[in-house]
Amino acid sequence: MEVGIYLLKSVAVLSLFYGVYLLFLRKETLFHTKRHFFLAGIIAALVVPFIQFTNTVIIEVPATELTALIPQTQNTLANSIPTETTATIDYGFWAMLLYTLGALIMAFKFSRELFSLLYLIKGRPASSIGKYTFVQVDDMIAPFSFFRFIVYNPKLH
Repeated sequence: MEVGIYLLKSVAVLSLFYGVYLLFLRKETLFHTKRHFFLAGIIAALVVPFIQFTNTVIIEVPATELTALIPQTQNTLANSIPTETTATIDYGFWAMLLYTLGALIMAFKFSRELFSLLYLIKGRPASSIGKYTFVQVDDMIAPFSFFRFIVYNPKLH
């Protein structure tokens, strides 16, 4: 399957899921259900473009004499002259290159933010209550959670 067609189908599926989210789930507070919905959308965007629907149509070919076709093919082969072809731009290659470049930039930004977050959590006073770890920071930041870590500034909250 051509990569461009796969990407277009994948974007269409993600757009459909996003549209359903905007229409029905945006104002809901069921975060667990939203998370499952988004995961289903990602999985669907990966799998659905590979599904192909085919319709087999049988057309009967009328019977022709083989000898009537042979002289015609010899004439067309004798009259054919090799032609020069012009260079064309491979849009699929450039689109894939642009997509890969964007994915690499996003992966770099994600890893930088992840390491920044881990640096913020590491070496700070923390206390565990149940299955959650509360991390106290001195920075002027809004409280947030990351998996089982809850990061907050005790002077502000």
